[in-house]
Amino acid sequence: MSSGFSEVLIVDSHPLIRACLSHIIDKERDLKFSGEADGKSQALEKIKLHSPALVIVDISLADGCGIDLIEHIKAHDPQIKILVASMNNESLYAERALLAGAQGYVGKDVSPETFLQAIRQVLKGKIYLSNNQRDLILNGLVSPNAGSDLPGEQHPSMQALSTGKSIHGVIAGVYNSVKKKYVWLSINAFPMFKAKADKPYEVFVTLHDITDRKEMEDELELQSSDDPLINN
Repeated sequence: MSSGFSEVLIVDSHPLIRACLSHIIDKERDLKFSGEADGKSQALEKIKLHSPALVIVDISLADGCGIDLIEHIKAHDPQIKILVASMNNESLYAERALLAGAQGYVGKDVSPETFLQAIRQVLKGKIYLSNNQRDLILNGLVSPNAGSDLPGEQHPSMQALSTGKSIHGVIAGVYNSVKKKYVWLSINAFPMFKAKADKPYEVFVTLHDITDRKEMEDELELQSSDDPLINN
């Protein structure tokens, strides 16, 4: 990342798409197109060369799946932000992309303005999803313990929308069909207000993976309950 602007690398198997996205990016003063790649291997070489602040990744690449590339990037450099830009069904891939380490998912059918909004939101460290996909993910939040799921009115997004107050640190489990296990998330919801408005017009939601911490806490609790010195 250079002073005054954020460098962006585009990873897409279609040359025309790469050219269009790079044109949109290079027109912005705070962004700089730093390179392009058609697949995972080429992308990893370009990342080493340019150290971009943001990598834009398609799901379908010339030499594999974008999800694999996201996981590889995050394993080697967690500071790099990742935005998925794809024509693949958002309802099928957005959650998988987030769990792999991406910070956002945007369709290629959106306007240039929406595309740039997604880029800047991800660069700020926030999650970007369409409103429909955000609702789908929140509606799918369940806990593996019976009776502790989150009904509609208890969703952090609905609480923030109805009260106008930020909701922090709500913990819930999302079933990851790829890993076939529950992934624990800490959910924050922030109401967004238009100028001079008393009620929020939308809610921005962030999801943070706390699975490792939750599993460690559960293991410590289990060990404590089995220790006769503690229980006697």
